[in-house]
Amino acid sequence: MKRFDVRSLIETRLKEKNLFRGKKAHTMSLPVCSRSGDVIEPRIKEQWFLRCDSMAEKAVKAVETGQLKLIPSSYEKTWFDWMNNMRDWCISRQLWWGHRIPAFAVHTSDGVHWMAATSLEEARRNAEKSLQCPILRIEQDPDVLDTWFSSSLLPMSSLGWPKTRTDDFGRYFPTTLLETGVDILFFWVARMAMLSLQLTGQLPFREVLLHGILCDAHGRKMSKSLGNVIDPVHVVQGVSLQSLQSQLDASNLSQEEIEKAKEGMKKDFPNGIPQIGSDALRFALCFHDFKELRVNVDVNTMIRMKHFCNKIWQAFRFCANLLPDDFKPVGDLAQLSDSLTPIDAWFIGRLNATIVDCNKHFENYDLHLCSRVVHDFFYHDFCDVYLECCKPRLRQQGQTQASADVVLHILHVTMDTSLRLLHPFMPSLTEELYQRLPACGEDSILKAAFPKKTFSLKGSVPVADVDEGVRLVKEIARKILHLKHEYNLKNDVQAVVACSSEQMLGDLALFHKELEHLSKAKQLRIVSKAALSDDDRRSSLLAVVSSDCEVYVPVQGVLNVKAEMARMDKKMAKLEANREKAMSRTRIPEYETKTPEHVRAGHRAKIAEVEFEMRRLKEQMVTLTRLE
Repeated sequence: MKRFDVRSLIETRLKEKNLFRGKKAHTMSLPVCSRSGDVIEPRIKEQWFLRCDSMAEKAVKAVETGQLKLIPSSYEKTWFDWMNNMRDWCISRQLWWGHRIPAFAVHTSDGVHWMAATSLEEARRNAEKSLQCPILRIEQDPDVLDTWFSSSLLPMSSLGWPKTRTDDFGRYFPTTLLETGVDILFFWVARMAMLSLQLTGQLPFREVLLHGILCDAHGRKMSKSLGNVIDPVHVVQGVSLQSLQSQLDASNLSQEEIEKAKEGMKKDFPNGIPQIGSDALRFALCFHDFKELRVNVDVNTMIRMKHFCNKIWQAFRFCANLLPDDFKPVGDLAQLSDSLTPIDAWFIGRLNATIVDCNKHFENYDLHLCSRVVHDFFYHDFCDVYLECCKPRLRQQGQTQASADVVLHILHVTMDTSLRLLHPFMPSLTEELYQRLPACGEDSILKAAFPKKTFSLKGSVPVADVDEGVRLVKEIARKILHLKHEYNLKNDVQAVVACSSEQMLGDLALFHKELEHLSKAKQLRIVSKAALSDDDRRSSLLAVVSSDCEVYVPVQGVLNVKAEMARMDKKMAKLEANREKAMSRTRIPEYETKTPEHVRAGHRAKIAEVEFEMRRLKEQMVTLTRLE
């Protein structure tokens, strides 16, 4: 009979026997299954337990002595807290699926005896040998092992354990590194270590690399009921908002949870998730510091990495089209030392630094630092600076063929090295491009070694501080481009760089042509501040690079000051209207008490943003007033 029918029948029988003393309602916590709606009640049942105290001591000692290394080491305290307060582990579960517990109940005339065996036949043989009474029947326990217990055997069972003399077990056990989530450090990692030490006398791995809990862009733990779970397949292939929401209807969530999740999806993914690809997804995940306790995963970061993949593809196409079919790279860049320009020497130095940093970060498992180093090198040092500076040499504008050949050799080395540095993060893209790289050395990038050796330069390499010089060039070019953008100036403007430091004048002299090209200036002069004319000061826009360096962009006859002032007046009026609109929201009655804090924070941020834009616009208007 069903339990609720039995309760009514018990009440009836008690009344029939005159044993019923009354009933009354009382408040209680009634757990209900979220899926079936059934009332959940405890049931007393015999269970199998595993004594863990001695195994836990071995696992504690392994970490204390350094045999087992936890990364980051801050989790060692958590490890010790758990292991030093270990209780017996209930390993039996009343489920349909799982590894059935290898225990057999042997029923005899004098009671029930339990036997551990791998099969019914083995249990019967063991029982006949050890028991001196007739066997009535033998039954295997219907319970299954706890999933974590079965999972804890994985490092051994996947290699043939309990057979330990196989080739696979001897070659691959123990392994070197386990990477997993910090939230299962105790449930899985600690139990693997305990069981492995107990059953084989060895640790299953020497190092454990732990990543934090993946959260959404707002720092919330991913949950189906919130609608903020990011499916990697959706990121790789792309999915519409409608498809995302339709999947909720087929889930086991309640209708209230479905509506809540749909609202969350609409807010986080108003246009769905675009097709991003597996390489961009992998690189975006590695771009985060996964050693932090919580890792906020943002689809916008993945989209940025997709654009970076496209940047790699376009840069490779540009370089590959320059290389002739019979191109033969030099065996060592040192052979080119006598032909290198200062910008060549700087760039090879940056390539060397990237190789060193990537290897260091890989050794420390700082994948976020490694990915950022190679990203910044390829995007900023290579594409934004070196590739742009080399275009006049490749077009032989005032250059010799020998100078262009030097660039081609450096481009080939850069593409080959960059693809190998990126391969752990972007296996598909790098393999595709490596196959198209002339004279790459291997038929697959999988066979190519990860870059470890740097490129030495000998001979007449420039001795100037090229790193500081290029840093200064990039900052000056940025200032000039900013002025041109702010005041709608054309690309054919002139510029004057005035420095009070002899060291700066010397550094900039080495990179005069590169600075002119990067700033897109028709003509650029580098002078000392003492030699700067009054006309240059009065008729130019000013940008301060440092206390020793200033940039002047002459605009007389180039900029219509009155028209520009009129445009800025209109923009100022629009900003003032936006500020007033934002301020009006804060003047409503009981704003401070009834408006949620996150809404008020949004209003403050909007007002601060508008006021910053107004201050910047006023500074531009003051500059224009001086030029009138």
